[in-house]
Order: sequence, then structure tokens, then C-alpha cells
Amino acid sequence: MSEKGNGKPVEKKEQTVPAVEQAPKFLIGKLRENSISLFGVTSSTFDGAFYGCDETEMSINDAKARINAWLGKEAK
Repeated sequence: MSEKGNGKPVEKKEQTVPAVEQAPKFLIGKLRENSISLFGVTSSTFDGAFYGCDETEMSINDAKARINAWLGKEAK
């Protein structure tokens, strides 16, 4: 504690940094099963975008970015 100008002690409060929330990750197979509703692409397009991908889980945003990059579109 430190003292304020009036001689009374002032408590210092700890400042905490909020944890950054990470997007939930889903199994690649589940993303593929729902590729039309999630990404607007067929499962064969999904397969092409994920060919050679070693990851077993991915967030929807990361998967969308990967698909758009494979299609040559800019990710939004």
C-alpha cells in the first residue's frame, strides 16, 4: 500500500488481463460432413482444400480461410 496526499493508505488493485477466447475447434471429419451448410462448398471441394492437411481439429474460421485460399478467394 502507498499513502495518498491525505495520509491514508491506498490499496493497489491487481490488474488482470482477460484471457483471449479461442474459437472452438471441431474434428475435420465433422467440418467435412457439414461443409455445405458451414462453407457453401461440396465435400469434394472440402477434400481438395484439405488435401495434405495434418491437423485433426480446426476452427470454423480457420477452415473457411483454408477453403477460400484453395479456391483463390480472399478470406473475409
